[in-house]
Amino acid sequence: MASNIVRIAYGVVKGAGIDTSDMTVDEVIAKMNELQDSDKVSKRDLDEKKLKENKEIEKKAEPYQPKDYRGKASFGTGSDSNSGYSGYSMSNRAVEAYASGEQPLSKWSKDDILEAIKEINPDIYDEAKKLSLGTLKDLALSQSSWHHTSNYFNKTDFYAIDEDDIKELTSEKIAEAAREQKEENERIKQAKAKNKDTVITAKIHYTEWVGGGRYKKPVEKEEIVSYSPNDSMINTASGSKRLTSVRVIESFKDTKPMTEEQFGKASAKKAKDEAKAAKERWKKTFEESIEHIREAGNTEEVIEAYRKLGKDGFDISASGKYYAKGRKPDAANYNNPNWFKKGEKRLVYDSWRDKYDIEVYNGKEWERKK
Repeated sequence: MASNIVRIAYGVVKGAGIDTSDMTVDEVIAKMNELQDSDKVSKRDLDEKKLKENKEIEKKAEPYQPKDYRGKASFGTGSDSNSGYSGYSMSNRAVEAYASGEQPLSKWSKDDILEAIKEINPDIYDEAKKLSLGTLKDLALSQSSWHHTSNYFNKTDFYAIDEDDIKELTSEKIAEAAREQKEENERIKQAKAKNKDTVITAKIHYTEWVGGGRYKKPVEKEEIVSYSPNDSMINTASGSKRLTSVRVIESFKDTKPMTEEQFGKASAKKAKDEAKAAKERWKKTFEESIEHIREAGNTEEVIEAYRKLGKDGFDISASGKYYAKGRKPDAANYNNPNWFKKGEKRLVYDSWRDKYDIEVYNGKEWERKK
């Protein structure tokens, strides 16, 4: 919260035309309070003004400038927030990046990239026009920097035209990219056809922001939804959401949507089947481990203790102590004398000897069995 106040303070003071280069953080915050108290600046008006300026810069920014921005890549070096924030839209460096021809990957259009190709390597322009936007982005753009955007200080990668890559494009490379694009399109087409009659029912988690302005608060939500494998958007109780913006906790495929009751039964059955499979895997591993400790020269008494303690799996401490499942104490009970039962056993593994020792709890402390 404190860092947000500092960023806001710098934005307000700089927005009022005051040079902050020789001011301390406390001085900047004090100046912001002074400006707001004296009504020399309305923070809300300032935010709207800066947001408008940012949009104007984006509109006026040339979609392409023939420069090699890779040499200027920052990749997070230095603190982006120290450059100041332009209102609540983006950092000042992000505004500068837009003005110099850089922008987030999603902002690049096919026309922008083709215009650059036409200027840098006109011989392959006609062939490049046949490629999809995604393929053109792969061939002609490279990450140039990252900047903070939005009023939540999200980190956003910016991309610029890669002149070297465009100069190296040939008809052969374009043809190969076109073939790969065609194969990918065919794969997607076949997958969609295969999934035509499939319905996914899933339990999802997402964050919904409630409230307005700076008073927005995150509310965590979980619900069960149904959608097609071909869908990129899903319908939730809070409205339509992009599938990539939610976390799928668990899902099942069927030919029709599941009810909440059906989903609960399917989830319980899945958990039971997984537990059974895990038990079978442990049983096999357990028998193999018994053979190993026998070959290592452990006594039959140790082997028998190992078998009894580990029949349902071990709980192993960081110091190499083997407890029966559910008997390893947590931090709150490690020194609690009432946690352990008198006569209870545990194994202590000695990696140097590759052998185990038996320890027995006498009611007060653990004693190593001779």
